Amino acid sequence: MENVVTIVVPVYNTKKYLEKCVSSLTQQTFRQIEILLVDDGSTDGSGELCDRLAAGDNRVRVIHKPNGGAATARNMGIDEASGEYVMFLDSDDWLDLDAIETLVLHTDRNQPDVIRFNYVREFERKQLPKVNTFLEEHVYTEEACLHVCRQILGLTGAEMSHPENMNFLASCGFNMYRTSLLRKAGVRFIPI
Repeated sequence: MENVVTIVVPVYNTKKYLEKCVSSLTQQTFRQIEILLVDDGSTDGSGELCDRLAAGDNRVRVIHKPNGGAATARNMGIDEASGEYVMFLDSDDWLDLDAIETLVLHTDRNQPDVIRFNYVREFERKQLPKVNTFLEEHVYTEEACLHVCRQILGLTGAEMSHPENMNFLASCGFNMYRTSLLRKAGVRFIPI
C-alpha cells in the first residue's frame, strides 16, 4: 500500500499528550498514511513511549535524534517522508478522525500543492474555533494586507496575556503540502 500522506510529529517532552495525538492519527478513517514520530532528545520518557506506540502499528515509524528543536525534527520529516503529501502536527495536538480523508478527497478533485485548514484552540474552560481566512482564493487590497500581516506577526506586548485572541499565525501546522514541492523548493525550517 502506497502512503498518500506522511504526518510528521516532532516530539520533545510531551509524554502527557503524545498518546492522544498518535491515537488520533492511527484511528484516521483514511488508512494510507505514514506517521513519523521524531523524538528530539526527550528526557521525560516520550522517546520510549514513541517506540511502544510504533510497535502496535506498522504505519508508525520512530526516529530518535539529539535535541535540536522542532525545526530540525520537521526537516528530518521532510527528508524521510514517503507520502505524496506531508503535514506537520505538534505532539500535543490531535486531528478529528476523518480529517485526513477530508483533505485527501480535496486533493483528488483539485490536485493542489498546499491545503490550509481550520483548527480549534482548546483552553481549560472553552474551545475557540479558528477559521482560516486564507481558505479561498483572494486578491488582497491594502487594508486586507494589513490584516494578513497582523496574522503573520501574531500577538505582541499586552496581547500575549490573552492567547485566546490568537488566530492563524505563520504556522506549518494547519497545512498539508505536496512533498515534492517542499523538496524541489528546498524548504527548510530554521532552528531558533
